[in-house]
Amino acid sequence: MMSEINIDWDGHIRKYQAAMEELNLDFCVLTRVKSITYLIGCFVPWKSYFFSQRKEWENQNYLRYS
Repeated sequence: MMSEINIDWDGHIRKYQAAMEELNLDFCVLTRVKSITYLIGCFVPWKSYFFSQRKEWENQNYLRYS
C-alpha cells in the first residue's frame, strides 16, 4: 500500500518570507529554476522568475516565464 505524500507548498513560501523578514528585505526575485521549483512545486522553463513580497503585503507572489 502506498502512502499519500503531502507537501506543504505554502509552508515553503512562508519559510522564504520568514528569511526575508530576518534580512529586512521587502521583496525577492528568484531566477534559478531549482529555487522556483522548490517554492511552487512545478516544472518551469529556464527563462523564468518568481517575485515574492513580504508576508504583510497581501501575500501576492508572481511567476513569469517565457
